[in-house]
Amino acid sequence: MKFAKITALLLALCFLLCACSSEDSGSTHDGGAENDKYNYNMQLIYDETDSLNPFLAESKQNKEICLLLYDPLVTIDNEFSPVYKIAETITVSGKNCTVRIKNIKFTDNTALTATDIVYSLELARNSANYKAQLGNVASVDVVNQYTVSITLQKADPYFANLLDFPIIKTGSDTLKSIDNIALPPVGCGRYILDEKKAELNANGEYYGGEMKTKRIGLINAPDAESAEHYISAGAVSVCYDDYGDNALPRMSGIKQNVPLNNLVYVGVNMRNAFLRDKYLRYAISSAINRSDIVKDAYYDNATAANGPFNPLWKEAEGFQTIQIVNNREISIENLEKIGYNSMDNEGYRLTSSGKRISLSLLVNSDNSARVAVGNAIVKQLADVGIEIKLEAVPYDVYLSRLKSGSFELYLAEVRLLNNMDLSSLVTPGGSMAFGIAQPTVTENEDEQPTGSGGINLTASAAVSGFYSGQYTLGDVATAFISEMPIIPLCYRSGVIMLSHKLKTEAVCSAGDIFFNVSDYSFNN
Repeated sequence: MKFAKITALLLALCFLLCACSSEDSGSTHDGGAENDKYNYNMQLIYDETDSLNPFLAESKQNKEICLLLYDPLVTIDNEFSPVYKIAETITVSGKNCTVRIKNIKFTDNTALTATDIVYSLELARNSANYKAQLGNVASVDVVNQYTVSITLQKADPYFANLLDFPIIKTGSDTLKSIDNIALPPVGCGRYILDEKKAELNANGEYYGGEMKTKRIGLINAPDAESAEHYISAGAVSVCYDDYGDNALPRMSGIKQNVPLNNLVYVGVNMRNAFLRDKYLRYAISSAINRSDIVKDAYYDNATAANGPFNPLWKEAEGFQTIQIVNNREISIENLEKIGYNSMDNEGYRLTSSGKRISLSLLVNSDNSARVAVGNAIVKQLADVGIEIKLEAVPYDVYLSRLKSGSFELYLAEVRLLNNMDLSSLVTPGGSMAFGIAQPTVTENEDEQPTGSGGINLTASAAVSGFYSGQYTLGDVATAFISEMPIIPLCYRSGVIMLSHKLKTEAVCSAGDIFFNVSDYSFNN
């Protein structure tokens, strides 16, 4: 009898221990036991030590999770056009933008109103994640429960493209747990974070419709080493990288390009005796085979530039005329037009005084992709008799030399805002306008392009006049291509890897890598 009681107690204790072990395995977020227990079809990594407040998140993985938790007024599609989310209508007229929102509820079942839009916009204006795109906002006011009025500092016809910041419930960014730990704000997104931060659950009341994938498992990966481990082990269903240095994620799956608004270009020191002649800039541009650079340096993870604007942007169709393959004949014609008719015994062109055209190209040596582009340009320009000497230096030296103007040509990349504003690149004093000189009377002024107002245009004047309503987008493109203050090469793409188990075709846009996540379904 005594033996039986002891046996029963031992069995009960064993059962209790097994139950505890099973419960604990679900809270480790290790991508193994948790996946077995809940049988997640889709898992993502996040950083438990970082915030899931979209205005404070610093890690790449948490910023991506926030795309699922919080919706914006608009998102951006693959043609860089706005797709309405929370916004029902957006009207931009001069310096005023009026936004009317849909009748939507937050995940706590409270109504989303214009007050929440204003609150979120003010947080975004002060957030490192969004302040750059909202720098043109002068003020924002509530008109009524569903309408917001935004006043701009300068007119911007494409301001709606910048309204992809997340919307949260007013004051919910100050919520804390009983342990005084900051809680994620309340949103109205496609998924809701569970209390244990172990999974995302589909928002059953989502205004945009039902999610086919009801739960998404979360794996804590607080550093690059752990993230790489889970990705390479196949525990992660979606892995995105902006592919800035040609380093693909080590994940087996379906690969897709994600269009970015990142322009790779050759910058020009317009004060240089050679380079201030536009025909030399034309010759350099025509000698570059952009198609080969996309293929060989970026492995087709880019789109060759045919003008200053992203070639995927539908608004600029028909305005951009730069050839994406090299045209040796046009390049030589431009060189000979300015007197570079003779060549030395190494095949390089000489000025009328017998001086070889030799230019340096400054490149950041820390970026292998850009070094590859630089080497390609050296070879392509040598084919038309222009000597280019590649100067690959560490980033701190590279940046210092740009700021001091100690360069002739340089290779760079800039992420343009989704309203396609070129001001920072072509306006003297702009944040990326290294080498752009104040406009002066140039040679062949009669050949300079004229805008709608019938006056000669530089790229800087055309951009400024566009925002004042004086010139058209076509005027901007024409003035840019005629002046060639910088030489556009390509627009880069990011890369996303998706699990082989995904049955539906994923759509991943510049504004949202989970663009059609509601349609995701998986093979078990």
